[in-house]
Amino acid sequence: MPTGTGSSRAGGAELLGVGDGEWVACDATLPENDPRRVLAHLDCKNGRVEVLWVRDQWPESSFGTLREALDAVACASGLRARMSSPSSAGETRT
Repeated sequence: MPTGTGSSRAGGAELLGVGDGEWVACDATLPENDPRRVLAHLDCKNGRVEVLWVRDQWPESSFGTLREALDAVACASGLRARMSSPSSAGETRT
């Protein structure tokens, strides 16, 4: 599991390293100065990835890998639907 800082993109979500084993998931489709860009805080510890949702009021979640957590963030925020269907007007949740 990565523990450094850095940046990675997947499915329209951008993962920014903010500390040792801590990440912020952002909506890369929004401008950097848009406060809606921040989706969730991810904390990698004890072999799990804890996700604290920032933009949406979801209960805290736990995942086995960083990839699973990022996929869940992209799916929950509707990024996958928007990336695959640019004409889609609404967000979808699963």
